[in-house]
Amino acid sequence: MLEDLDLNSIADDRARELVRQLLNLLEDIMADLRVAHAENQRLRDEINRLRGEQGRPTIKSNQPQPPSTDHSSEQERRKPKGWSKGRKMDRIAIDREQVVQVDPDCLPPDAQFKGYEDVVVQDVVFRTDNVLFHKEKFWLRSPRRPLELKNSPR
Repeated sequence: MLEDLDLNSIADDRARELVRQLLNLLEDIMADLRVAHAENQRLRDEINRLRGEQGRPTIKSNQPQPPSTDHSSEQERRKPKGWSKGRKMDRIAIDREQVVQVDPDCLPPDAQFKGYEDVVVQDVVFRTDNVLFHKEKFWLRSPRRPLELKNSPR
């Protein structure tokens, strides 16, 4: 409708300027209205989110995405960052070593000893350290009260 409007076809200069100002005012009001609609929708989505509901879904356009600048190989992109599987034996502190022997009576007669196989078992040991103290206790006869010693444990 407004695309077909030719302001030069209006003969009166004053009327033409007035129509131009009205169109500019209408354009500003329409821009403010679009901003208000977007803000209302954002607030409705926030209210729904706070109520535990879902807001309006964000639908992405069908525009092609810009080409990626990551030219690494497929293996490097799939590799998790900051983690790599490796041997931990170098980092484990061994507290004690123990030789596990097999009862020779359980072995067949043609069995030959070929060395040892190392197996590390990690375990956590919790133990208590409860102490019963026998504190010396003295009684003073004259004031008839117990005497507390300053250097006794706890």
